[in-house]
Amino acid sequence: MLVNYVREHERFIEYAADEKIPANAQLLWYALMHIFNQRAEGSEWPDGFIRINNDRLFMFLPIKWDAMAKARNTLKQAGLIDFRNGNRNKSAPEYRLIPFYPLKTDNTGGNTGGNEWGNEEGNEEGKRGDFNININDNKQGYAEDNDDDDILAEDDAHARMRISVGFLRMIGRKPTPGEVDRLVNAAGRWRFSTKMVLRAIQVTSGHGASNPVDYALTVLDDWRQAEVRQPHQVDEYQVEYLRENEKCGLSGTGDAVEDMRIRDEAREKRRQENLQAGIA
Repeated sequence: MLVNYVREHERFIEYAADEKIPANAQLLWYALMHIFNQRAEGSEWPDGFIRINNDRLFMFLPIKWDAMAKARNTLKQAGLIDFRNGNRNKSAPEYRLIPFYPLKTDNTGGNTGGNEWGNEEGNEEGKRGDFNININDNKQGYAEDNDDDDILAEDDAHARMRISVGFLRMIGRKPTPGEVDRLVNAAGRWRFSTKMVLRAIQVTSGHGASNPVDYALTVLDDWRQAEVRQPHQVDEYQVEYLRENEKCGLSGTGDAVEDMRIRDEAREKRRQENLQAGIA
């Protein structure tokens, strides 16, 4: 079964709002989507039922069993999932997702290669439109796609959706329209792409900030001053920052003037890269 991941999320967000799907049922849908996505190969998703151990499911679902059972029935009645009960310790429950827009099996489009700027290895686009959100067991999640990613514009509805979905998956709650506005407006003012906003949200998710939008904006402002404007520059800057603050095994030269010179050279190198890429 071929599934367009972002299109399913877009449709579900609209559907959940229109049909007033309860919050717990929404959380369950997102958890199941994540688990199915983990078992997918690009856009090719498991067809039919898959077994999901309750302990595994509850890793992604911060509610109790009774609430989950009620949410599961809600999704089934809505025609969004189907399930089969397990048999105590003998077999795990089975689940089947029912997509809004199943694609034809002869469509070869989709994602290959995994997470582009988590591993720097790449999401290669087949047919335009898919993107993966992948939250690994012990790692923070990433949100990414391979569409052309220019400086974020205030009226870019697709970019706003990507930010909303990424925020939900990485921070654990849906952002308010005002929070999305703040991120979009700052990105446009500071000339950042959607990819960089998503990367800032990823960094934020690893710090447990009480106000994630403020934290993400602080991260973006730091990157702006350090000429960090492309995803591949983020890891380099993180090492530079840790070294400068003696928070990792790489130590500075011990000479403040020399350390500043090295830092400024790295910043200038990034600035030249950005000029050549046309995003400075």
